[in-house]
Amino acid sequence: MSTKAVRARDIVNHELAADLAQYDELYQSAEGSAASSSRTETEVPDGEYSVVVEQVDFTRTQTTGNNMMVWKFRVREGAYAGQVLRKNRVITERTIPWLKEELQKSGLQIQRLSELPENISKLPGRELRVLKRTKDGNANIYIQWSGPRPVESDDDLPF
Repeated sequence: MSTKAVRARDIVNHELAADLAQYDELYQSAEGSAASSSRTETEVPDGEYSVVVEQVDFTRTQTTGNNMMVWKFRVREGAYAGQVLRKNRVITERTIPWLKEELQKSGLQIQRLSELPENISKLPGRELRVLKRTKDGNANIYIQWSGPRPVESDDDLPF
């Protein structure tokens, strides 16, 4: 990659981090939630799939201009091995808990949302379980917990 391209990418990441910084406080206090909004390829039916994160990018929504994470998963095994599932996560005040949970389920631990652009490159290659569900013609992808849920603090322990 040329030095000019690296500088351009760094500028874009810096601008994105600045945009995301407005949500840092909400992100830090978010509990996470199980609901998710996404879009998938139509060839893959509803079900649970073992996937690998192939790509994660940032873009902006066409209608509102909000930041959005775009996930691309590749099914690893079974009858649909090699097929692609896609997931979009628009980033707003309302979606911060879901975003945080998705990142935790993906094994990415960050303290502030503004750290996401510099850590996004850690996601491709990760193996995950996802659940695809379609309701009223809208497909949703839910990233599943692969191990124990993270404990935010010792205060959450029942003993």
